[in-house]
Amino acid sequence: MKPHDLKSMSVEELWSLHELIVSVLASKISAEKARLEQRLRELGQSTADSARKVSHARRPYPQGVSEI
Repeated sequence: MKPHDLKSMSVEELWSLHELIVSVLASKISAEKARLEQRLRELGQSTADSARKVSHARRPYPQGVSEI
């Protein structure tokens, strides 16, 4: 749509266009939010799984290293 097309539209036409845009944006934002929340849940599960696998036991100090 060209900018001069908007200038030629009536207030009612512009308002209808505004409502359509708001509706489409709300739908897209909602879908994107759901996608991101799902991804965060997946990442949370994978980090929780990997955190359980990590051992916190101390490694032995290497032998043969002399202090300076």
